[in-house]
Amino acid sequence: MASFNEFFDLQGNLLLVSWIDRAGICQAAMDRGLFDPNNPKVGKVRVLVTMGRAL
Repeated sequence: MASFNEFFDLQGNLLLVSWIDRAGICQAAMDRGLFDPNNPKVGKVRVLVTMGRAL
């Protein structure tokens, strides 16, 4: 059974989705606009981020 988490801001914009893939690796897709430390904003484009390694 797949399990995932979704994170939204107060306006309902999807900021981050995380899940464990079939290899047991934690994956996330995060809004690209949040990677700018000087001007974080919601860009409505997600970027895949691998946060672990196979178990």
